[in-house]
Amino acid sequence: MKIAVIGSGAWATSLAHVFAPKVDEIVLIGRDASTFDNEKHINLKYFPDIVLDSNISFTTSLKDGLRDSDIILFCVPSEFYREKAIEVSKLLDHEVLVLSATKGLDSKTFKPLSFVLKEELDKRYIKGVVTLSGPSFASEVIADKVTAIAAISEDKEVSQYVQTLFSSDSFRIYTQEDEIGAQVGGALKNVIAIASGIIYGLGEGENAKAALVTRGLQEMIRFGVSLGAKEETFYGLTGIGDLLLTCNSKTSRNFSLGYQIGVNNDAVEVLKNNKTTIEGVITCVNARALAIKSGIQMPILESVYNVLFTPSKPSEILLKAMRRALKSEK
Repeated sequence: MKIAVIGSGAWATSLAHVFAPKVDEIVLIGRDASTFDNEKHINLKYFPDIVLDSNISFTTSLKDGLRDSDIILFCVPSEFYREKAIEVSKLLDHEVLVLSATKGLDSKTFKPLSFVLKEELDKRYIKGVVTLSGPSFASEVIADKVTAIAAISEDKEVSQYVQTLFSSDSFRIYTQEDEIGAQVGGALKNVIAIASGIIYGLGEGENAKAALVTRGLQEMIRFGVSLGAKEETFYGLTGIGDLLLTCNSKTSRNFSLGYQIGVNNDAVEVLKNNKTTIEGVITCVNARALAIKSGIQMPILESVYNVLFTPSKPSEILLKAMRRALKSEK
């Protein structure tokens, strides 16, 4: 069995590490040949001190990487999902199972990313699309720290297949059917994590962070349910589980970005100097556009947007939020 991984970042590499003992071959497909040492099986950019399984390799050729693949794992930034799906579809000539492991929304339609794959990939060759999501830092997954995530698909048979194939003593997979709820949770938690980092960077304490995370969960639920998600999904791994992880650790890129913004009480220079993909920034724009279009009230998301994209100081936004009209918690 061969897995072709579209992407060669930290998360793509850590999933390749988890999957490697279960398959014959895994090929990471990326743009920069200097990222990976094929002789030593090392991702030089993200995990230079970790030697990966010998059946993991790297290529810059999408055509070569896809050849004879049984499973295709999409693990690129959300803004490139549709583009990559179109490229992959043109090269497909046999049936494959498709996995999606990026947390975000489509920049064109604002839909969850599995829907983008279903739209763009040639249906003649797709056995199913399964989303992988849940509380999972790549640095812990590649170190074989105990992790639990969900395999999400409306097709129980394919999600159970993924669950059975890839679960291990350190990587437990649950199945889930709510594609909208799971992906909305995975996307929006990144925005809330930026807000959490900002709060902490401003010097506020655990009280403020706990309140933010709780109210952020309510925004996630409100947003997701309006799109057809089930509320109970947000109380699981892909909702509150992922939210708690990313809102409480500097290991999270989103929390770390927010923390830097809070410390500086300004986003301009932090964003200018940032060189990595921060999904929460992209999601903030996409989710806000959909929220406005759908008439959904999202005060935390709106606050994060104002901090990131207007000349508003985080401290001023926080004070404004605290002075909002008093209301019932519901």
